[in-house]
Amino acid sequence: MDTILNQTFRLEYIAGDVTHFPEISDTGRRNLPYMVLSYQKKGSCRFFFKEGPPKTVNANKLIVIPAGITHQAFSLTKNSTYYWIHINYFVMNNIDLFSFVEIPSIIGGKIASRIGEIIKNWIRFTRQVPPDQIIRINAKKNEIGFEILGTLANLIKPFPENQSRLKYIHQIQPALDRIHQDYTKCIGRDDLAECCRLSASQFHRVFVLAMGITPMEYLRNLRIRRAKQLLITTDLTIGEITRLAGYNDPFIFSRYFKHKCGLSPEHYRRNIKKHQLFGR
Repeated sequence: MDTILNQTFRLEYIAGDVTHFPEISDTGRRNLPYMVLSYQKKGSCRFFFKEGPPKTVNANKLIVIPAGITHQAFSLTKNSTYYWIHINYFVMNNIDLFSFVEIPSIIGGKIASRIGEIIKNWIRFTRQVPPDQIIRINAKKNEIGFEILGTLANLIKPFPENQSRLKYIHQIQPALDRIHQDYTKCIGRDDLAECCRLSASQFHRVFVLAMGITPMEYLRNLRIRRAKQLLITTDLTIGEITRLAGYNDPFIFSRYFKHKCGLSPEHYRRNIKKHQLFGR
């Protein structure tokens, strides 16, 4: 595990804001391609998950929901206030840090208050700094992103099985890099195996041991994750997103998206925009 944590971290900031709800509201059921950190400044909220019991978050508590976890949030009180941020952390170039480690889903005390303050300061910064100051804004994103990670560090624990996974991940690292670089192109298993100097059958076996899924499943999941980000953060057409997600046919893309997400791309976008308890 130390080998993983000694790798260079990369963060991907998506959005952050403060949300005030004068009335009781909910997010609708959703599965997001990024981690949700939401600090409950005022009021109470209950979260329901596809797996596991519901969790209630009261004032001055923080909820942490890793990327890809299906959830639905209901505010339980009127006049609720939330400071939230959507962010991803990666190690070994493109692997989600939180696929290697676990963290409590509800956090209180000084850590929660500190993260709430960091998010609040970031929101204030974004409203004061002109959008054309790109270097300053990006530098601040990295600062607040890594400050949040550092604040959470003492609560993060590695999954026990990581040590055995790690040796296999190193073997397939060239293939992972190729997938993340060229996911919009046509990539075959043999191409990826060649990157790693393994036979196709050896590569397939090692990849499954490392990632828990086949190389082609990993590629398809990456494409769907990218499509979700574009649906949430842009106003691009479904046809444009189809191409940017690595598909040539919008019908095939929409059918596979619905198979994976339970909703068509149009309905997924509409559902996220309709229920904006913690923003887009």
